[in-house]
Amino acid sequence: VAKKFGIPDWKIEERQKAVANPARYEGLVRAAKAGVPIVFGTDAGSPAVEHDVIAPELAHMVKVGVCRDNLDALASITVRASRVSRMEQVIGTLETGKAADLIVVDGNPDQDLFALERVRMTFVNGKRMHG
Repeated sequence: VAKKFGIPDWKIEERQKAVANPARYEGLVRAAKAGVPIVFGTDAGSPAVEHDVIAPELAHMVKVGVCRDNLDALASITVRASRVSRMEQVIGTLETGKAADLIVVDGNPDQDLFALERVRMTFVNGKRMHG
């Protein structure tokens, strides 16, 4: 994707090395283990980050130990993110009275985060928008 936007090879290699360095995440791992709520964020919309690039990032959070497991990674984009945003009364879980935005995927994201890339249906405010 980066090459598509004219990012030079040397910059891509520099970034790959930085991301591959486990020391880069030590502070986040310590914070998560200490109970600091870690939530998922994205640069989606920037030139080299498409809006649907979530699964690899979540899997990376698990791999480096920022999230304990897939369920913890899923919490970072749902319930925990809603709490940090102080919107837990509106979003973050499927409950009566909350905004009913959700996706139906092919697979079990708690076992395979890449199931999030296989969206079969999308609901916004409780109404089917896709699938």
